[in-house]
Amino acid sequence: PYDTSRPHVVNSVTKTFVGIAIGLLYDKGLIHLDDKVVDFFTDIKIHPRNEAIKKVTIKHVMTMSMGQLTTPVLDENRDWVSALLNNPITFEPGSMFHYDSLATFLLSAVYSKVMNESVAAGLQRELFEPLGITNAYFFDNKDGITIGGLGLFIPTIGLAKTGYLLINKGVYQGKRILSEEWCMMQLSKQIDNSNVFPESKHESRQGYGLQCWHCVNGGVRMSGLWGQMCLMLPEFNFVMAVNARGSSSQ
Repeated sequence: PYDTSRPHVVNSVTKTFVGIAIGLLYDKGLIHLDDKVVDFFTDIKIHPRNEAIKKVTIKHVMTMSMGQLTTPVLDENRDWVSALLNNPITFEPGSMFHYDSLATFLLSAVYSKVMNESVAAGLQRELFEPLGITNAYFFDNKDGITIGGLGLFIPTIGLAKTGYLLINKGVYQGKRILSEEWCMMQLSKQIDNSNVFPESKHESRQGYGLQCWHCVNGGVRMSGLWGQMCLMLPEFNFVMAVNARGSSSQ
């Protein structure tokens, strides 16, 4: 069912919400985009052959440019963070876009390390409650870390409110939730990805922000599998939220 008040799985739209959680840390001064990811996980041993992972910053992860071209196989018996940090770096971090849902899981793990709570708990308190979204929820993994790359259930109106918050520079009904600086950074193009997709994927090759996609005509979108999306056109103060079961978001 797709009525606007029913929570519905939004797949990779979840990534933008994890980006917002990182923004909340940024606004508190708890992280910086140039912080090295490994510094948050000093208890994890890095394989000598993967020393390049020590160059990877939060911004690299946020922009899908960690430098990894493969995805580790994960199961309930493996430490997901250790598997990711020891996954081979095959190109210079920051030099190339490579979309990977597990990168967003790593951001979620950073949030949990800093706040000692899950992204799900933090966003419930600091985003959903101020926006009046009472029925959104996430999936966490076995270690209590929100999966991040997918797993959010939220009503369509919740997507619209969140999109409006971002293009309204962090203010909703007169209350500031995110800083204007963060909203501008998250929605701004941070990395080129035009060489990654064929021309037929025109809505996916316009660039990438901080866990959100750039579109034609100055648009920015949260995008999930099978047409889940929130399209934002800041120039026109326009937000369109969609829950659907289609073939793509192009």
